[in-house]
Amino acid sequence: TLFCQYTVFGAALDGAGQPHVSGSWILKRANGTLVREVPARGLNPSADGRLLRLYGIALAGLSPGDYELTLAVRDELAVKAVELREPFTVERAVGVSPASSQ
Repeated sequence: TLFCQYTVFGAALDGAGQPHVSGSWILKRANGTLVREVPARGLNPSADGRLLRLYGIALAGLSPGDYELTLAVRDELAVKAVELREPFTVERAVGVSPASSQ
């Protein structure tokens, strides 16, 4: 599982003091082939008012090779968007053998 977390700072607030921010992600192979994606959905402030999102992206079943995760965050009120691309490599899993008893 690939874990990814981000926090949004400085989001614009509406008249009620609420932000309107959305986030999405796309996982592609290095050649651009789409593997998985999550469409944009709103971020709700946490109990302490922070805007954060944590993703757990399952990598099980992916072929070894190079991939790219693109995170996109949009402040709907300020009409600002940030996109981050993070390349990574999936490697073949190494098996673990039980210790031999002597």
